[in-house]
Amino acid sequence: MLLKLLLIGILGGAGALCRFWVGGLMRDWLGTSFPFGTMTANVLGCLLFGIVWQLGESRMLISNETRVIILTGFMGAFTTFSTYTFELSNYLRDSQWGLAATYFFGSEALGLGAIVLGILIGRLL
Repeated sequence: MLLKLLLIGILGGAGALCRFWVGGLMRDWLGTSFPFGTMTANVLGCLLFGIVWQLGESRMLISNETRVIILTGFMGAFTTFSTYTFELSNYLRDSQWGLAATYFFGSEALGLGAIVLGILIGRLL
């Protein structure tokens, strides 16, 4: 268990550094008028999440434990959007339209509301 935690931490650090690098690269390349770095990290994270998931799911090229370490560590720091999108895609795949809509609209509305509330609280502190 300790080794697993250590590996998640190491990969988390690598994911954070990669996100920082991607953000800087996009900022230098495309400017700051739009959050291209965040969007790129989120979309790239979704692509990588899908690849890692499938390598373990159908190809059996990596164990479930290794997959969890990679997805929690690296992808957790690189982007949480990939996990959210993967979970949402599972609801859609399983034709659970109500859960998909609730998760999508709930995450977006609650996330936006939490940001606004956090900003308001931060201003009061």
